Amino acid sequence: QKGDAAGAANARELAGALGFQQPQQSVTPKLTVQGVKAEVKAENLKAQALGGDRQAMYDLALGLMLRKYPAIDGEFDAYCWLSVAKDLGHAGAAQELKSIQGVRAAADAANPGRMDQCIADLHQAISR
Repeated sequence: QKGDAAGAANARELAGALGFQQPQQSVTPKLTVQGVKAEVKAENLKAQALGGDRQAMYDLALGLMLRKYPAIDGEFDAYCWLSVAKDLGHAGAAQELKSIQGVRAAADAANPGRMDQCIADLHQAISR
């Protein structure tokens, strides 16, 4: 299960005892030019979005959903940005929200109110 560190450790130990080898992972992620450019692009879009640019909100959300930009929970963040863009009148955002309603349902089931708080926080952070 997501976030079950003890269960994951037990599963790794059991897999090792059964002879399965785990790939070696580097402790620090390798930075790539492409990764840095994506992060810079995402930060620029986010700055524009926080300035009230509805198209930047929409573009940022699409990039998060398509995993073009780094994010811990890209679909969740994308839903929040699309909701704000829709509330501010972006027609495309309303269409995208219809197609990803499952993100909202999963977020509400896992942590009721978290999505609403995210949307409210973004509304408050956006300069108008």
